[in-house]
Amino acid sequence: MSAESFEVRPDGGSIVDDAIAAYGEDTIFWNVDTQYDFMRPDGKLPVGEGNGAEDIEDALAEVTEIAREKDIRVVNTADHHNQDSAEFSEDPDFQETFPPHCLADSEGAEYVPATQPENPLELDWRDEADWSKVMNHEGDFVLYKDAFDVFAGEPESPHAEDLVETLDPDRAVVYGVATDVCVDYAIEGLMDQGVEVYVVEDATKGIDPEASKDSIQKWSENGATIGSTDGLSDYLESDGL
Repeated sequence: MSAESFEVRPDGGSIVDDAIAAYGEDTIFWNVDTQYDFMRPDGKLPVGEGNGAEDIEDALAEVTEIAREKDIRVVNTADHHNQDSAEFSEDPDFQETFPPHCLADSEGAEYVPATQPENPLELDWRDEADWSKVMNHEGDFVLYKDAFDVFAGEPESPHAEDLVETLDPDRAVVYGVATDVCVDYAIEGLMDQGVEVYVVEDATKGIDPEASKDSIQKWSENGATIGSTDGLSDYLESDGL
């Protein structure tokens, strides 16, 4: 759908008939859940076998710097839970349920400095999205979710698919945590929407090393490019960026 077909209600609210217009972005960066509770060893649910992911923060900072230098917008996903989230359990199995983490508006839900969004427009899973604001926004985006899978849809994560359709990127550079859970879902969702994916492997970290290796192999087999921060600029320059 072209931008010409974008219509807004007279009151400036939602798009008529839920139509979604396209920016036609060539490239977006997709930052997955680089939040304090996951990234730091004293967080509520640190990845890296419970040690956090501080060792990838230099790589994350480099990726963020490249996005800024090349004026590429970043879509940032974030767990943003209520106390009654279905993920939470007093007796978690660490597969489908986990201890409380990334509570909405808590310090643990904040991004680490290496990936702080720039002029972000927040799309909260609890609220309807105002797509007129999305169409006019020139900065980054934050997709709040109450699910592992940012593309899960209603009610836990209703906006990701429409945002990708709106931005209409040819390719996405993906990084963050956790490799074997939320990054995995993000890459599958992007590829399902026909987006070419470049994974910055040294800017990702998983919960379980073996499961993370399996995820990376699966992405490669499904057509994703498995790369690194060192190769990112060359990858972008292959399309003139």
